[in-house]
Amino acid sequence: DISLYSYSNPEGNTPDYGVVHIPACRVAKKVTADISHGGLTWPSVDIVFVTDLSGSMDSVIGGSAKRIDVAADSTAAAIDTLLDTYASIGSDMRIALVSYKGASSYLDVDFTDDKATLLAKTESYKSSTGGSTPTGKALIRAVDKLTDNDLPDNGSETSNAKVKIV
Repeated sequence: DISLYSYSNPEGNTPDYGVVHIPACRVAKKVTADISHGGLTWPSVDIVFVTDLSGSMDSVIGGSAKRIDVAADSTAAAIDTLLDTYASIGSDMRIALVSYKGASSYLDVDFTDDKATLLAKTESYKSSTGGSTPTGKALIRAVDKLTDNDLPDNGSETSNAKVKIV
């Protein structure tokens, strides 16, 4: 009896969790299993990345890199890996970008799977810093994007994904 879980569920099981029930056996000391992902239904996923563009992101860390450079490069690497991985398994993933600085938050890119658009915007963040840090406003905008609460200026794309991540 083998139970595998393709996504998080009410029992708290995740994709890397499996249960194998084997009746008591006095001969076997080791069990080897070959588990295929074939036949799994991967859930659709919508992700909103939230990036701080406040003035403090111009600070240098580790001797030479600015905080915003590290944040933008890390976001770009995550976008690249996530979209490639999800495309390789044939499932749907969309990403939106939200940023904040000054007194406001911004929807920079609405939900899309267009990697070039997302990467170009994250690169532009490196020259877009300044102002205060309205983190709360950005998080509200990101959650609104996933829950479709119709915050003004929050794009036209809605999220019907089974998995939603900020």
